[in-house]
Amino acid sequence: MFSRLQAVRHYSAPQMKKSGFTIVNALKYVKEVDDYQEQLGKSASANVLATTLVDRIQDKPELLSLLSLFHHELAKLGITPTSARDFSTLQVWRYRSMYFWKLARIHNVFWDQCRLLDIAERAHRLGFSPTTIGVLDPINFTQYYSELQSGIYKGLDFRHIELMGPTRFQLEKGTH
Repeated sequence: MFSRLQAVRHYSAPQMKKSGFTIVNALKYVKEVDDYQEQLGKSASANVLATTLVDRIQDKPELLSLLSLFHHELAKLGITPTSARDFSTLQVWRYRSMYFWKLARIHNVFWDQCRLLDIAERAHRLGFSPTTIGVLDPINFTQYYSELQSGIYKGLDFRHIELMGPTRFQLEKGTH
């Protein structure tokens, strides 16, 4: 089964010619890969991808907790499903600072775990602007948002999940 899936992915992805002008072939290959990635990104809308994502992670409390944490951090910046999408300069710079400190880390861990569990098939990037957040933008989760923020989704309680990292990790006094 794995080799068949690998073969399907292998043939659908661009291939680099290894004969002739190496530099020209490499540049053509890079362009083909960019076009292929763009085609993958446009093949489904973010709302459809978000719905599919929630359906696939509904029984995984760790991923639900990471998604909830990501949305919680965005809510601190005023980015919710109902918030206006015309951001002030201050909001954009606050988003960019949070991008480096928390958002990119949470986003990358979430998608890495999704790829490890065969939920996601490709890499997803978090945009550097609050208007280009991507699939995990709260506006794509309007029907699930309140349930995810409550810590209980379809009867699965994920409030007990403790995430380790710079956002929640604290050393207890007297452990040294």
